[in-house]
Amino acid sequence: MLNPAPIRDEVWDKVPPEARVVIQQFIALLEAQVRDLQARNEDLESRLKLNFTNSSKPPSSDPLGFKRGPPALAGKRKRGGQPGHRKAVRPLVPPEQVDQTIDCVPDACRKCGEELDGVDPDPRIHQVAELPKIKPIVTEYRIHQLKCTRRRTTTAGLLPDGVSGGSFGVSLQAVLATLAGAYRLSKRQIQQIARDLFGLTVSIGMIATSSNGKRPRFWKRPTPNSPPRFNTPASSTWTRRPGARIATRLGHRKTTTVHQRPS
Repeated sequence: MLNPAPIRDEVWDKVPPEARVVIQQFIALLEAQVRDLQARNEDLESRLKLNFTNSSKPPSSDPLGFKRGPPALAGKRKRGGQPGHRKAVRPLVPPEQVDQTIDCVPDACRKCGEELDGVDPDPRIHQVAELPKIKPIVTEYRIHQLKCTRRRTTTAGLLPDGVSGGSFGVSLQAVLATLAGAYRLSKRQIQQIARDLFGLTVSIGMIATSSNGKRPRFWKRPTPNSPPRFNTPASSTWTRRPGARIATRLGHRKTTTVHQRPS
């Protein structure tokens, strides 16, 4: 077993093997503690050297009597990339992802004007990325109401499955919710973006509804056991009564329409 310094060899040879193991373990523990204390000491010394000129600390945190050094002189290096630096180049889009390719072939010499012919086998590639013109797709649904000659009831047509009952589709509502939730834009900013980019006039209430995560209402077709919708008996009467809920802020009573069946 090796002799750990600074024990002399003649003394170490007289130590029993069991004691040698304990001594080596104790010395290794002390060395680990010393390394830990040295690291903490270096960290504390580096913190003492911090001030508002070389860190994010405010000037008020500097000790009394601290004097700011003179400003550093401007170097002799020019602005921009320095000689030997790595060139930053935007990678080209693969050919299978290019939508359109246009060959720019010169017709004549730029000096003498002589007509040129042929094709460059290795042309210089210049790619330009552009956004398409964003135009909302507006679909008009004409809901017809027809009157039954037998039961004298009026029935309205139903919107197709998956079509929102509001003025904006699911994709547009998702975009508005993403701008409000993920990008933390205000409702006024989202309203301005919808006007400038999409050409749409969106109200603040619509943006609030989309950002709250409310699901759009869909027009569902009635089941055989569900009561008919949009059907109004011709001999029925309508009455109005004050509702139980009171609208906030405005203080107006909400009125609900109650359909009374004829006796």
